[in-house]
Amino acid sequence: MLDTVFEKQTCTRCGGSGRYSFNLKDRDTCYGCNGKGEQFTARGLAAAKFLTASLKVPAEQIKVGDVIRFEFHDISFWAPVSEVQNGSDAKYRKPDGSWVDCSTFTLWCVRKGRRYGFGANTQDGVRISHDAASKQAKVTAALEYQATLTKAGKPSKRRVKA
Repeated sequence: MLDTVFEKQTCTRCGGSGRYSFNLKDRDTCYGCNGKGEQFTARGLAAAKFLTASLKVPAEQIKVGDVIRFEFHDISFWAPVSEVQNGSDAKYRKPDGSWVDCSTFTLWCVRKGRRYGFGANTQDGVRISHDAASKQAKVTAALEYQATLTKAGKPSKRRVKA
């Protein structure tokens, strides 16, 4: 869905072909666009990040039965939470170097007979499944946010006329 909604441009690395330098792992797939030939503009990337953040909730709000997105390295899937395990209190280091107290959580699910654990802390957002109407409202808000950004992807200082 994100691929068709936000502002895009022809990939600057491969020129839109989707192919670049050959390697044995990924053959000639362009890393700039993942072989699609297009990539987000700065405005589109900022709006996509805005949407992704709006689709997440704090880890402490997750409860059994919520459907969340499990992402770990190259594994990602949607699954309902079967158990929420409170962990220990910990400290989280913010990008500015300061420390914040937070609690850790382990969210468990069962998928295809296998049990998966997902570690999160109170500073992390966890992506949850939304119904079509609420997701469309969030996409609309992200598109409105994109319209207020400059070409460099920063908030405009001027008011945008409707």
